Amino acid sequence: MNLPSSPPPDPNLALVVFSDRTAIRWMRLLPRGFRHCAVILPQPCGWLFIDSLANRVALAPLDADGLATLLHRLVARGDRVLAVRRPDRAPRRKRRMLPFTCVELTIRLLGLTSLYVLTPYDLFRKLSSFLRLKG
Repeated sequence: MNLPSSPPPDPNLALVVFSDRTAIRWMRLLPRGFRHCAVILPQPCGWLFIDSLANRVALAPLDADGLATLLHRLVARGDRVLAVRRPDRAPRRKRRMLPFTCVELTIRLLGLTSLYVLTPYDLFRKLSSFLRLKG
């Protein structure tokens, strides 16, 4: 039996990754550094990296060491990692239907309903203004 080597992470914490990397040509029109986003969510025994790609959604479980390695690589290549606090409860209101993008997946995973943004840069600005962890 594998026991976690570190205490479980805060269940309301989420890490949102903003990246310049994209395989979709037209997304190069978006601001540099904000052409794609992904989410890292806590799990009872570690973390889960969720990345909405053009042709699939990639899921990668991470332990504490794996998370540290991934964060180091992301920051080294110039990605931004924003720590945010998710709402304590699931939203009561339904979110309107929008195209399935990395931004839409991130908003839904964070449990937000009234956030109307379309690009990773807009998402970064909104999250920075009201969900970012202080200090």
